Amino acid sequence: MKTYINILILFFTTTISFSQTTDLPQNPKAGMCYTNEFDYSKKYKGWVEVDCNTIKRKPEDFNSSENVRKRCYELESYKEKLLNLGYKFDKSGLYSKSFIKAHNTYISDKIKSARILKRENRRKRKQTKRLLK
Repeated sequence: MKTYINILILFFTTTISFSQTTDLPQNPKAGMCYTNEFDYSKKYKGWVEVDCNTIKRKPEDFNSSENVRKRCYELESYKEKLLNLGYKFDKSGLYSKSFIKAHNTYISDKIKSARILKRENRRKRKQTKRLLK
């Protein structure tokens, strides 16, 4: 009987520990607000401290089924875009760690290619100026 009780206690303690979310801000301060927003054009930074007065959310804007469907469609199409470009990540879940890593790599690659293009354009302008002199 004791073994059954011990197994039951072990089962409940492990399920409770695994059911807690770990995606929370590190060392949150009392009275401060944090946001965890995902922007398709910027690198994902995780939890960011924000001024509580700047947060103006209307519940009807975020909870309507039309807006939820729209955001899900945007996310799915963005994931398809990254997969088609050759980035590898798990497609399951909303914002998995592998997806965030692929997104940050994509943004870094975009920034690098923009810098290279800018350098090439600058070099071409210098060459044309030399030829015109």
